[in-house]
Amino acid sequence: MKIIMLVLVAQAALLTQPSTALCEDPSTVSIGPLIEEALATNEGLKAKESRYAALRSGVIGSWLPMDPLAGVDLEGQSDALDLDSRMNDEYMLEQDIPFPSKMLLRRLAASKAADTAYQEYLEERLQLTRRLSEPYIRLVEIKSTIELLGENRALLEQALRSARSAYESGRATQGDVLKAQIELSKIDIELFDAHEESAVQEASLSSALNRPAGTRYAVEATVARSAIPLSLSQLEERALRARPELKAYALRSERAGIERDLARQAWLPDVRLRYEKRRFRADGDPDQHDTFVGLTVPVWGLIGGLGGGWAAADAEAREALSQLEQARHDLVLQLRKAYSAYRRAENALDIYESGILPQALQQAEVSLAAYEAGRADFMTVVDAQRTLRESRIAYYRAWAESRLALVELDAYCGGGLL
Repeated sequence: MKIIMLVLVAQAALLTQPSTALCEDPSTVSIGPLIEEALATNEGLKAKESRYAALRSGVIGSWLPMDPLAGVDLEGQSDALDLDSRMNDEYMLEQDIPFPSKMLLRRLAASKAADTAYQEYLEERLQLTRRLSEPYIRLVEIKSTIELLGENRALLEQALRSARSAYESGRATQGDVLKAQIELSKIDIELFDAHEESAVQEASLSSALNRPAGTRYAVEATVARSAIPLSLSQLEERALRARPELKAYALRSERAGIERDLARQAWLPDVRLRYEKRRFRADGDPDQHDTFVGLTVPVWGLIGGLGGGWAAADAEAREALSQLEQARHDLVLQLRKAYSAYRRAENALDIYESGILPQALQQAEVSLAAYEAGRADFMTVVDAQRTLRESRIAYYRAWAESRLALVELDAYCGGGLL
């Protein structure tokens, strides 16, 4: 019986200490290098970057006029196939120039499209960091839980062997043996589930890193806490100012307004310039020069605008503005949810550290003393140890929830919180 009590005392002491074995493994990897690798290799991020580069390269071409037209007119041929029969040669150069405000608006619209693509690229970087951080944090939680359960299982196996020995010598009942076996089986279920979840989170990490799905990761088993240096109002102000996704919505709205203005200018005429030089083949005839300046008559553009083109452009501008306002409201709501989740998790951690874990340890020690004095049965001791174990696991879970909420807040604020 003394052996059982010594084992359970050791178990209580181990359960109150954070897991550190993985930290000592030189092969462990922290989240920072993984994020750097993902940012360098992720194909989705590369696609966003390529799209931005393509749109940025097209800005200059968006405001240039159409290519000029150059030509030669062979006039006065007596025979279509006899080039020497022509009377004269006419050289022509023609250029169409859009109305200046149209050229400016087209350039602005193309620039806004490129800027939008850049903000989408920045948002993808943040979301990639978030997608990578979530499984990493969960993996830290699960690895710590697995190590804790493994230690608990080893100690229970010792307790089970001691209980069997005591039962065989008549110093304990068979119920003590059965209770220890049941508790051991429960831990086996928890361990199996934890290993399966660990494999899922490792696969999620590999997906973000473009690695084989079966890759294993020795993560840092640490439960260091992090505080947010900003208040809720400061977080909201920063998110509304710095979130790339919101900037992208704002740029789309601006671009829709520019395209609305461009549609309203469909009635403005474009300019056509043409220069012609005519050289006669007869000796002594001087060359002639013709200059033409003309304006397009935007009949169809005016009819198209009155027929619904202008109204459609107005509707698209209003839609883009509504999407921007809705994105603002959604961002504030999401940020408040993440902030509330962070505060709840931090509150739980405070209570676990200041109350639950010390009290659970004290309960385990009291139950052991009562068992030794004959005032409690073996199941009371097992229940106290289970409470201590579950409290420690819950502490890891609360830590993970706190870190996940912080990662979300960092993404909503455009980075810089972690």
